[in-house]
Amino acid sequence: MHERSSGCCRGIREAEVCIPSLKTGVMAHIRLTKNGLVNGDVVKGFPLIIAADYSVDWYALEYFLHLKRTCAVSSIRTYAGHLVDFVGQLEVDKKSFEAVDERWLEKYKKSIKERASSGKKNTETYACQVIRTVVAYCYWLDTKGYAQLLCGVTEEYAIQVDVRDNGNVLHPLAIDKSADKRSALAPRSEWIETVKRYGPTTDTASKKFDLMVDWYSSAGPRAHEICLLLKARLPSLEAARRAAVDGRNVSIILNKTKGGTDEPLPVSPLIGVPRI
Repeated sequence: MHERSSGCCRGIREAEVCIPSLKTGVMAHIRLTKNGLVNGDVVKGFPLIIAADYSVDWYALEYFLHLKRTCAVSSIRTYAGHLVDFVGQLEVDKKSFEAVDERWLEKYKKSIKERASSGKKNTETYACQVIRTVVAYCYWLDTKGYAQLLCGVTEEYAIQVDVRDNGNVLHPLAIDKSADKRSALAPRSEWIETVKRYGPTTDTASKKFDLMVDWYSSAGPRAHEICLLLKARLPSLEAARRAAVDGRNVSIILNKTKGGTDEPLPVSPLIGVPRI
């Protein structure tokens, strides 16, 4: 494990951690901030990877701070769970990340799938998710200059990847070949009406339930995003009527649970009108 001065990551300070008492001999593990100041924001549950010698993995911490610009803390915790597995495997193999190459990644993915979790082996989907996170991390390490020729798009790199215009890092081992590639069927209108019949029976609750179903089937937001949608964000009745006459959608500001950002969502004026 490479140590770096804490001065390189000033994003976290005054952080308390909340984790069960530790036993000697543990491998890399995660601690979560209880009251941490991260880039000026008080954040609960921000992850830090602690190595077997109880030192902070400063590379991973700086990577998490980098992710915080576009990711919710809950997503960063998921990535931390993947990377702590990666760091722990490097500790077992007595290697640094500079020693990682295609052959090591292939063996690592195989070992993930062979491990038992809750009595069952890990799935191909989970193994692909871990590899996807690890490869993206290795690419970041290389682009930041913390590694040389570790991960890049040309043949001289130990791990060769493709990088999309949106920044997504692609690698063959991260492709889930077990996933069902068939197109998802759009719900039929009769299915939707059947679902509504099993909703709440009281008038106000029934209207809210029907409206939520309409939002999901028409606009496609996540369930939690629909639940957090405020009535104040819906357009006025007059604005919705004008949009309906003009044959255009109305724009709703929606809080995205993935990334924690507000984004405009175009929806039909028929579901954008306050009905409750």
